[in-house]
Amino acid sequence: MNNQEVLEFFTKLMKSLEAENRDHLINSILNELRYPSNQTYYFSCLLLCIFSEIKNEQIEEHIIR
Repeated sequence: MNNQEVLEFFTKLMKSLEAENRDHLINSILNELRYPSNQTYYFSCLLLCIFSEIKNEQIEEHIIR
């Protein structure tokens, strides 16, 4: 699976989830950013890409919160 496919998967997942479940998904991604590891850079880039690609104000607000 390449990075573009992963980004598309997470973007579609964010759009299809209800607000509460989307909040859990975003929080689980953000929890990976707390401790330095190999995944930290990956998840930070993933979150930034989702934010720039999503074009949905509600989801952008969830990420910012």
